[in-house]
Amino acid sequence: MHNLIHYKEHYGRISYSANNKEFTGSVAGEKTSNNVSLKGSSEEEVKKAFKDYIDEMMNTGKNKKS
Repeated sequence: MHNLIHYKEHYGRISYSANNKEFTGSVAGEKTSNNVSLKGSSEEEVKKAFKDYIDEMMNTGKNKKS
């Protein structure tokens, strides 16, 4: 399973590994300076982690510009 996700102009992907019984997510795009890997026990948990990461990244960017 692979699901694309979108939040505040950022994209990512959620995958499920039946072998590991684990959901993982990644953030795509040039706006992210590091490779980001998200893990969770459900798709919703990874979506929340994705949104939290984007919000944090955007808030950190705003603080650097001031």
